[in-house]
Amino acid sequence: MDGSLGHFKATLQRKKEKAEKKGNRSANHSSNPGEKVEYNFPKLSKEELEKVKEKIRRDSRRRKKKEIIVFIIILILCSISMYIVFSS
Repeated sequence: MDGSLGHFKATLQRKKEKAEKKGNRSANHSSNPGEKVEYNFPKLSKEELEKVKEKIRRDSRRRKKKEIIVFIIILILCSISMYIVFSS
């Protein structure tokens, strides 16, 4: 019975140490909830802002087209492979 009690105490101690370590780790990375964060974004004129927005939209459309093309190619390849497998 002494062995199991010692094991139980050691388990409790490890859990306690793990909880303390976890608490210290999260305290190091988070900021205070009431503290305001300042970002150093450049001030853009309306024309520059519209150019940036248009570039983001263009890139998004281009990425969506690529995804659709890849999906269609995969769908065609799967269809061809299914036809070959089940036609034999």
